[in-house]
Amino acid sequence: MFTEKNLLKTQQDLSIINSRATLDLLKLKLLALSLAQQQTTTKENRFFNSFVRNRLD
Repeated sequence: MFTEKNLLKTQQDLSIINSRATLDLLKLKLLALSLAQQQTTTKENRFFNSFVRNRLD
């Protein structure tokens, strides 16, 4: 049977788990944004390099 103390401890544990899950989700979002930015930069670099090569020819 749950006592008030056990329920409080369970609530604290769940709060910590929820906070960690939220933090992990934010880390994943930042990673996804970072990867998307790198991909965009790579495409921009390819376009720029191609443009410069065509101008030099």
